[in-house]
Amino acid sequence: MTLARALYAHAARTLPLLDDEARVPSLAAIDRFVAAPSPARYLAASRALSAAAREIRVAGLRAGASTRSWHRGMAAMTQVPGLDPALATELQSLPIDAAAGCRLEALAALLAAHHELTARVAAAADELRKMLDFDAAEPPPKKKAVQTGKASARTKTKNGNGNGNENVVVEEGVGVDVAGGDDVAGGRLPVEVD
Repeated sequence: MTLARALYAHAARTLPLLDDEARVPSLAAIDRFVAAPSPARYLAASRALSAAAREIRVAGLRAGASTRSWHRGMAAMTQVPGLDPALATELQSLPIDAAAGCRLEALAALLAAHHELTARVAAAADELRKMLDFDAAEPPPKKKAVQTGKASARTKTKNGNGNGNENVVVEEGVGVDVAGGDDVAGGRLPVEVD
């Protein structure tokens, strides 16, 4: 009789916490004990009740952790610069599950990285535009093709054959280095522009 009283007390504490679906294995184990009381069947019924109670506690802990994680994820999303408020409202209406908070935090990190990269690219593009933007009053320097090397009318061909002459493009008033240095002292040939 002592086992029956202990099982009754355990069932009275545990069964009110369970929903109908979670009660089924526990009630089946209790029915087997009532049909033929024995220490083994008591132990089986007690374990079924303990497992059901443990599942309830773990589910409560998981739900609390999921909610906290979701709130952290939403806080991270609201800190993302340039996030549309309508999108944040829509995200708040999504169901909360175990991984929702982690997904929101990852999405916030991706959006923040995208925003930072976009800002860097825009700054670099502006800097390039400034460097390439010429004043309308000052035209860019003219570039001309001039012949360097030994005086000859022939130029070096693409495959490297010829007499060592080649055409180069230089800016006005700049000397050109000559490979051999035979014709001009110091290997530098002044360039004349028409």
